Amino acid sequence: QRRGVVAYAGFPPAARVPAGGRALWATEHDADGTTVFTGGRDGHLWSLDTETLEVRHADVHSDGVTSLARDGELLASSSDDKTVALWRLPGPTLRSRTKAHDFLVNDLAVVEGRQGRELVTSSSDGTVRRWGWPGLEPLETVDTSALVGRPMSLHAVWPAPGSSRILAGTWKGSLLDLVEKGGAWTAREHRVPSQSVYRLAAVPRLGIVVAAGIEPSSLHVFDLASGTLHPLDAAGLEGIWAVPVPGKDEAIVVGLDGVSRYAFAAPLPGADGRRVLRVRAWSRRQTGLGLQTATLLPGGALWAGTTKGELLRFDPGALAGPPLLERTLELGPGR
Repeated sequence: QRRGVVAYAGFPPAARVPAGGRALWATEHDADGTTVFTGGRDGHLWSLDTETLEVRHADVHSDGVTSLARDGELLASSSDDKTVALWRLPGPTLRSRTKAHDFLVNDLAVVEGRQGRELVTSSSDGTVRRWGWPGLEPLETVDTSALVGRPMSLHAVWPAPGSSRILAGTWKGSLLDLVEKGGAWTAREHRVPSQSVYRLAAVPRLGIVVAAGIEPSSLHVFDLASGTLHPLDAAGLEGIWAVPVPGKDEAIVVGLDGVSRYAFAAPLPGADGRRVLRVRAWSRRQTGLGLQTATLLPGGALWAGTTKGELLRFDPGALAGPPLLERTLELGPGR
């Protein structure tokens, strides 16, 4: 019996910048892409100047930074210390900090809500919470444990415009489709092979959301029109984080040994009212990169955070060329 070990070396980063030396969990950037923000296990908010590659940090969280979300000149950070912090840019200057949940705050997103902008957060305490933006006044708490009928723990969150529909990834091997109608919430649970749905990235024009799961890694596409979940070919990448590509029907997935780009084409009519989604994927590998979070700058450069506390830059065009694979997904009929 023999075991072969293969190392990939076809995707070297264009830049490598140390940022604290501890695992980075979340990344974001300012409006024009001159600064990349990242946070992770050490609880610091790191700021990288993308021109000079200089790094500085601020300390406001007493535990790990789990997610970052920017809206205009404001940046929100969530943490394992149960709080959410709000920063003014370009500083960043701390504006406010509030206890948001009873346990770890794992993800957050800003969305156009029912009466203006809102912040939506998810937590290991099993709740999704809506907050006024940017005042962070509490608006609503959705208890998914009560809706599903057993204890839940949440990670990824994605609110649809209007905040009457929210997707929430769980640490119980599922994705929850939460819908509010007539003042009451319902939950439909979709099982996945991963322990957690860790990150969600929407492709708005096509009405789909890419779901990245971990432990073990898996990729899925959720079709909002039919409320159905479909496996997406991961092309062998152990993906962790998904990033939408603004203005395009695409999403970027980063993983421990590389990056993949997915391009989607509008669903075509199929049999029995079903729709067929066309998918193409490009993928590049570099053994040992350890990527687990990323943000895509307006110019197309991808900055990714690693398990070693580094920020790596991959320049535009790094995922060009012939696609690695082409697939079709048969979606359910619209409801």
